[in-house]
Amino acid sequence: MKPLRIKFIAFVPILMLCSCLSEDPKGQIKEDEAYASAKDISRDLVGTLYNYIGGNSDSQGLQGTFRGVYDWNSMTTDEQMLPTRGGDWYDGGFWQRLYYHTWDSSDDALYSTWCYLYKVVQLTNRSLYLIDKHRSVLTDTQYAQFTSEVRALRALFYFELMDMYGRVPLVTEYSETPQPSAQSERSKVFDFIVSELQEALPHL
Repeated sequence: MKPLRIKFIAFVPILMLCSCLSEDPKGQIKEDEAYASAKDISRDLVGTLYNYIGGNSDSQGLQGTFRGVYDWNSMTTDEQMLPTRGGDWYDGGFWQRLYYHTWDSSDDALYSTWCYLYKVVQLTNRSLYLIDKHRSVLTDTQYAQFTSEVRALRALFYFELMDMYGRVPLVTEYSETPQPSAQSERSKVFDFIVSELQEALPHL
């Protein structure tokens, strides 16, 4: 009897594994189900964008994260400074480069902040694309409110891009495979931001 018992015990994990393989995981749902109502669109295409105003890693978030937009805007002025105490807070000369305005395009933190800001611009473009695609589940008022809110958020991030980098690409269309875009003059980006906010304001 003992050999039969050992075989049975070895067979049970195989049965358990086979039952797991037949599961229907729900990690993703179809797009039509994800945006089936105004509530879904408000939560998943508008509300979720606010997560990116804050950040959870270096160079992300509009303020409060290390080496992000806030540091670039305050450490480069007389608003604040970070003195080096022996070897502490030197950080490879990063804070000194900000204070003396001696950073260059090879600075990782500057590039990471650029990537963060354009990531959010791309996400807002995606939201506008999907809101248009699923417009049939929205009333005209809901459509105006949702698109205006997303456009206002996009204008906020374009303001930060324009303020930090000057001439930047002005991308307003969504593509899963974005192509390089030419830089726009700062004045053109500024006019775009003002226009977007003026058009969005009545619906906010």
